[in-house]
Amino acid sequence: MRSEREKMEAGDWYSCLDDALDALRISALDACHAHNHLPPAQRRPLSAPLRALFAAHGEDCLIEGQFHCSYGCNITLG
Repeated sequence: MRSEREKMEAGDWYSCLDDALDALRISALDACHAHNHLPPAQRRPLSAPLRALFAAHGEDCLIEGQFHCSYGCNITLG
């Protein structure tokens, strides 16, 4: 039987009421909070909290302003 995360990553119906997905959401909330409260100069080129959260990112990526995401692990930039 597939986990709720595996279902989510496959694009299938899944329940967000899952301990593993809850942990991912908390990690994403923490990373977004840390990024959103950095001085603008420290967000360049891409803040460390978001670099650690995203699946992949290019060299010269920048996210301004208030950023929010549910999980982040499925985001790629480049």
